[in-house]
Amino acid sequence: MDNWLEVKAQVKSYCYQNNYEQLKAYIESLLTVNDSNPLFLAYAGVSYMLADDEERAIALWLDCFLCADEEELVIVAHNLQELGDLYFKNNQFNTASLIYQQVLEFNAEYFQGYLKLGYCFLYSGNFDDAMEVWKNGLSINAQWKELYLNIAEQYQYVKEYNQAISYYLKALDFYSNDNKILYNLGFCYTATHQLDLAIDYYQQCLNIDPYSDRIYGELGYIYLLQGNVKKAKESWQILVNNFDIFTNLLNWSKESNDQSIILNYRLIDNLFFNKSLAEFTVIIAHLLFAQKKYSLASIYYQIALDDLVLKQNNLSNQNLLTTNEIKNILDNLFFILHQQNNQDKVKEYLNQLSNTDNEYIKNVIKNLINGSTKKVNHPENLIINEAKKYYETSQQWAKKKGNYQLIYGDNQLSLKPPHSFDNNIHPSFYFPHKFPLPSSFVTILDNGRFWLREDEGSSAIISDDNYMIGDISPESPALSPNHPDKHPRYHSLLTTSLLSPVTRLKGKVVVLGGLLNNIYFHWLFDILPRIHLLEKASISWDEVDYVVVDNRCQFQRETLEMFGIPSSKIFPLSFPTHIKADKLIVPSFPSAIAWMPPWSCQYLRTKILGDNLDKKTPDKKIYISREKSSNRRLINEQEIINILKQYNFEIFNLELLSVKQQAELLNQAEIVISPHGSGLSNLVFCQSKTTVIEIFSPNYVYPCYWLVSNIIDLEYHYILGEIMGSKSFNNFLYPDSRFEDIYINPHNLTINLERILSS
Repeated sequence: MDNWLEVKAQVKSYCYQNNYEQLKAYIESLLTVNDSNPLFLAYAGVSYMLADDEERAIALWLDCFLCADEEELVIVAHNLQELGDLYFKNNQFNTASLIYQQVLEFNAEYFQGYLKLGYCFLYSGNFDDAMEVWKNGLSINAQWKELYLNIAEQYQYVKEYNQAISYYLKALDFYSNDNKILYNLGFCYTATHQLDLAIDYYQQCLNIDPYSDRIYGELGYIYLLQGNVKKAKESWQILVNNFDIFTNLLNWSKESNDQSIILNYRLIDNLFFNKSLAEFTVIIAHLLFAQKKYSLASIYYQIALDDLVLKQNNLSNQNLLTTNEIKNILDNLFFILHQQNNQDKVKEYLNQLSNTDNEYIKNVIKNLINGSTKKVNHPENLIINEAKKYYETSQQWAKKKGNYQLIYGDNQLSLKPPHSFDNNIHPSFYFPHKFPLPSSFVTILDNGRFWLREDEGSSAIISDDNYMIGDISPESPALSPNHPDKHPRYHSLLTTSLLSPVTRLKGKVVVLGGLLNNIYFHWLFDILPRIHLLEKASISWDEVDYVVVDNRCQFQRETLEMFGIPSSKIFPLSFPTHIKADKLIVPSFPSAIAWMPPWSCQYLRTKILGDNLDKKTPDKKIYISREKSSNRRLINEQEIINILKQYNFEIFNLELLSVKQQAELLNQAEIVISPHGSGLSNLVFCQSKTTVIEIFSPNYVYPCYWLVSNIIDLEYHYILGEIMGSKSFNNFLYPDSRFEDIYINPHNLTINLERILSS
């Protein structure tokens, strides 16, 4: 056939439709006319590869090699690249990667092949493979500048800053005076404490663009690290006076009772209205102390003491410090100095402060000397922890010691990439299309123990011979299943010296305790589905003496009753919990913590909605507010709500509804918008094809509701909030990214909402 465009169009059409049998038949018909055409042979190889006949595909590609000259192979590679791009654009990264690998077999110098293959691996969660492909590309051609930049950005994201610096510097040879590269070099040098180099690169940014105000946020943080309080304040003043977001933040946080928000408010208020440097110093010290950056906090507390107390810096006229704040400064500073075993410095300050004329300070010092400052209470009756060994899995333990019943051995998620407002995929969503999950099971231990740390961030199941059982002993943070950092060898229990005393429970005891039990998400996905495993294992509540489970919240009590747990048998969690039972019955978590297999979602839908499941056509537009939450609130929520109301959205605070009411409401949702938070757990009750828009802070993107959306077949979108001025300043305001409050650009939201609603 002479019409190459027609051939290519037909091949792409079959590929786009995933119609691989017709594709094979079509290519075979072409080969009957010309069985030595390199492109036909290459296409034929693709058709068999797509039909999972790898051996035939390889044979056809080998024939292509044998009958094509070098120039023809370049043409073949280009045409296969176009097929790969078709799958790439459709987010079918595994298929695209197979084609791109063959592209590079035909033409090892094809830049786009390396570029796209690297992205395929990256988007599928194969970071190391992506880096290797791009580095291989650079070994072929060191002038492929885009690969240096890609490698640098990915290393920066995973906090391998020295590697990132190396590749940014190479990229800079090609992109001289590129502000983004200079900025990222400054950030990486700051992260590696090479502060003078960081300042140099930030200054280069300002030389190129004097109005790049975010640079002042980074410089201010470096000056803070260097103890240069005056320059830190001057730099941050430029930042806050040139970003409207801080006006929003100031107005929003003014009425807050949250201590961390109050400190943030005081900092921005001080900068915005150019209040005193002395007050700025005290606020910085308090923020650093709250962040447990004690060494740096002590520097700023000592500066504050020298300026405001020891030098009597017109304290009464400035009205900077309340008597209570003076006590806080001294308490916190002396706490740090004691932590550092710097008793001489404490005595020095006590002597200096004793000479002040301020009567209140004299009384504070007297109390400090007499030891009347707050003491640390040490728990009594602790026992020695003898659990220093582990089995990696319950199955390994059961082979030697106990009872193990597998319930679901083939847990797996089918994942498709999310829709983003900027058409990029955030690294938090880099997972393969098919993602295996741990098995679900029930195990029974004679004289087994259950331990839960006081903060509910760590738990363990311990055998009678003091082995911790790894796959039913989770602890925070909740990483992806089989993540190397979550191997049982790293569990904190194994290095804990003392534990709370054991409570002995007679008879058969079911453990339904987990991590962060009073968080609605964890309760819904980590705890309740375990009841189904007990049902599948034919364990009746009649034969159980106790159920160790949390019941402090109304939603817990409601669902425990709904799921048939006898209230008379509930043994409530205490904090910490440490119990031992004659027979400890432990249903596994549905999968890994915060990861839900499909069966668990279907169980929740059926159990909670029952006959009301999917009875009506969904027609509600819902916005879930986090106004009453203590974190991840929308700073400009009222502005966003006013926009959403123009599109007939209804506003809900789900914590005011029962679990049943929440489930029924979300089952009628046509579209759901919400900041990341437990309210989105109710997506599990939505009907297929419901549209979801999840709002994230810029530094905390956690994919759990994307997982739910994939299981329930929802149309999932996400939008990122804006950095507050600069990366370092944002991180200083919110050192724990999990608790960042969020600012959304209303214009961007409107544009993308229009696009989604019209599609």
